Amino acid sequence: MESEEKNIEQVEKYLLGELSEEETANFEKKALKDKELTRLCDEMRLLIYGIKYSGRQENLKALRELEKTLPGVILPVEQKKKVAPIWSQFGIAASVLLIIGSIVHLLFPNNGNEEDKLFEAYYTIYPNLIEPVTRGEGKEPDKGFGQYEQGNYEKAIELFTGSLSEDHDGNILFYLGLSCLEAGKYQQGVIYLQEYLQNYNTFIDQAHWYLALGGLKTGDFEMTKKMLETLASGSSSYSDKAKEMQKSFRER
Repeated sequence: MESEEKNIEQVEKYLLGELSEEETANFEKKALKDKELTRLCDEMRLLIYGIKYSGRQENLKALRELEKTLPGVILPVEQKKKVAPIWSQFGIAASVLLIIGSIVHLLFPNNGNEEDKLFEAYYTIYPNLIEPVTRGEGKEPDKGFGQYEQGNYEKAIELFTGSLSEDHDGNILFYLGLSCLEAGKYQQGVIYLQEYLQNYNTFIDQAHWYLALGGLKTGDFEMTKKMLETLASGSSSYSDKAKEMQKSFRER
C-alpha cells in the first residue's frame, strides 16, 4: 500500500513537471521495466485529460449562455439592398457540379480501396494528453501539443521536429508520428512510431494500434498483421478492437 502511494506521488510529480531532469530520466528508466508504473502513468494522464476536457465544456457552455444575452445587430436601412446572396450563387454552381459528379460516378464507378475503408472504420484521433504538462524542471510545455490539439497538424509537425532536434523526448516523438498520420504523411508517421516503439513504452499499446492502421495506408500489411496480433494477445483496451479488425482484415 505504501509502495503504491509512493508510485502515485512519483507519477503525479512526473506528469506535472515537478521532477528535475535527472529525476525525470530516472523515472522513465524505471517505467521501462515496471509495467505497473507505466499503467498508472497512463491512467493518471487520462484523468488529467478528462479534467481538462470537462473544464473546457463548462467554459463553452458559459460562453453560449453569455451569447444568448447579447443584443442582436440591426443593419442600417441603406445596407439592405436587394442583391442575390452569394450563397445562392454558390448554391447554383454546386448543384451543377453535383449533377456532373453524379453522371461521372455512374459512368465510372469507384468502389474504393478496401484497406482505406478499414482505415476509416477504425481510425480516430488520439487526444492530447500532454499539454499543458511540462517535460521537466525549467522546461516550458511544447507548443506543438497545442497545435496538435487545435488540428493544425502541419504546424505541429514543424514544431515537434524542431523540438526533437534539441530534446529527444518520447512524448514528442509519439505525437509527431500521430501528426504525420493526420496530415496524410503516412510513411513518415510510421517511421516515427516505429522509432518510438524501439525506445519508449509509455504509449506502447497506442503505438502498436496506430502502426497497424498506418500499415493499411502504406501497404505494409505484414506490419498491420503483426501489430494486431500483438494487441489481440494482450489485455489492453485495444485488444477487442484488434481482434475485430483482424477478422475484417482476413475477410478482405
